[in-house]
Amino acid sequence: MLNEESLTEGRVCEPKVWDGFDWYWFHSVPTWYFPLWSKLDLYRTTSALRHCPVSSLSESDMLNANVIWDAKTSKLSGYGGQEVDSALELDDERKIVFGGRRHSFMFSDNKSYIVGVTTWTSDLQQSWVLWTTGRELTPEIKATALEHVKQLGFDPKFAIQS
Repeated sequence: MLNEESLTEGRVCEPKVWDGFDWYWFHSVPTWYFPLWSKLDLYRTTSALRHCPVSSLSESDMLNANVIWDAKTSKLSGYGGQEVDSALELDDERKIVFGGRRHSFMFSDNKSYIVGVTTWTSDLQQSWVLWTTGRELTPEIKATALEHVKQLGFDPKFAIQS
């Protein structure tokens, strides 16, 4: 079973939505893919999709996540069809609020990916996730994302590709 405490990094940065973020572009993308995460974010998302606590999951439960967010239905899905409602609402700081998390878009090329930071409201832990417009994660986007999360203060050793 997974030990979530070994993956937590605490409060790493002060997430502020990047001023250059193109909201029109974001809303024009019909499906967002999540191919690279902090382990904490993937584990907690898997827990939500599988409707079970993180402590009951194993490493093998993380295989073949294939997590996407469908903008038309506002559903987060993965693992061959398991899904949860995940409507994205913006607060006054233009952070996305969904479930027990606040998510800030920290950097993007405004054409193929977004690096975002999640702050979990239950315990104020922070994690990160890479949003992409396609399923395939290129080595260039992966390297750029990892460099950016490192600059934010996250440890790349906690990165996991799904």
